[in-house]
Amino acid sequence: MVKSKTIINQLIMKHFEARIELVMHKMDLIQFNFHQL
Repeated sequence: MVKSKTIINQLIMKHFEARIELVMHKMDLIQFNFHQL
């Protein structure tokens, strides 16, 4: 029971990290486009 719980927690953490990286990437693109103007 405990082991499956930690695996699920790890999956959730990975998911959130991926989402955060995606948001950071979008911010970089927005800044880049802003500087290109």
